[in-house]
Amino acid sequence: MPTATAPSRTDDKAPAALLAQLRAGGDLSAWPSGRSRLIAAALLSDRAALSQEIAALAGRADATADDAFVADWAGFWAFGPGWPPVPGAPMPENAEWLGEWHWMQGRRQHWPQETRQGRGEIPLRPDPGPVQVDFALNGVTGVAILDSGAPSSVLNRGFGLRAGVGTLPAHGRQIRDGAGLAAPMQAVVVDHLGIGPWQGRRLAMDMVDLPTLPCDAILSPFDLFGRVAMTFDTGRRRLILGAPPPAAGVSLRGLWSAGVPLVVAGIGSALLFALLDSGAGATVLDAAAADRAGIGAHGRRFDSPTALGQTAIETAGAAALALPGLPVFHEPVYRRATPRHPPPPLPRPAEVLLGRRWFDAHQVHFPARRGRVILAPRLQECPP
Repeated sequence: MPTATAPSRTDDKAPAALLAQLRAGGDLSAWPSGRSRLIAAALLSDRAALSQEIAALAGRADATADDAFVADWAGFWAFGPGWPPVPGAPMPENAEWLGEWHWMQGRRQHWPQETRQGRGEIPLRPDPGPVQVDFALNGVTGVAILDSGAPSSVLNRGFGLRAGVGTLPAHGRQIRDGAGLAAPMQAVVVDHLGIGPWQGRRLAMDMVDLPTLPCDAILSPFDLFGRVAMTFDTGRRRLILGAPPPAAGVSLRGLWSAGVPLVVAGIGSALLFALLDSGAGATVLDAAAADRAGIGAHGRRFDSPTALGQTAIETAGAAALALPGLPVFHEPVYRRATPRHPPPPLPRPAEVLLGRRWFDAHQVHFPARRGRVILAPRLQECPP
């Protein structure tokens, strides 16, 4: 990523002060109508206000099916499965993620031979960009991206063949790289996979022939390690399995969409669902979300590394990011650009990726029971 000047403190007011006001008095008036106000009502667990905002959003002439989908997820996030569904189908691109998640769950149920064991610290590689780790597959060493934004684990075909993986029946699913190019995936079985003190045997995974894949594998920590507490401490280059939550951590209600974790974040003048994505190099907003947050492009466009290869982004200057109960974090942010092919979709309702730079400034703890996320700040400003 390019270097950027430190953000000025004048941009604190929108996300930080409004979130503080929301916690203190429950006043929604400071938030503009639309998605931000709807998410604010969900953050307060105010059922009446949320219903009112959903009705107002549905009555707008410019309302979309995606607005209805976000509204449905906001209600589910605030009130659980008892929340009445809002009419409106998920956007088609989200079906790819949901289908992948449900297929992966079914595969696991029909593959009881899998075993996982091991606790302790896993050292992370010092490389910038997506979080990376050394691993061994059937005795063959490789480098993988440890991607909390991936619903399942994927092997690079060339590496998998060198490691002698076996195959399972074809399932016909595809994956798209950072430039939007699609490639078919093949189900495989791994006899042994080791990462630091952790060992897995007879694991069912996916394999893809994708030349743009920047590593030997993309490993989803939630798919791979299973129901174990884990702490991302990327600023100290470690992932801790079986660790207790950080003592100074703030517990936030999380939302899991297609098996990946989302939280609510205030950025600019908007409240957004943000994906905690260790497979992204920096904080990147969808163009529509950036417009709602008042964050415009600064004109420089370039390719950024992600777990699925390079993807086109644009510089958008410095911004202040606020999560409930946490100090404001200052960071250069980016907008997703429009490449020749559609980029891989974000798991809805996420509209922003909190990537490696944000991870380096926080300890991010996922309890074994995934209902909450516990965050402890280490820095308040992204180093240049």
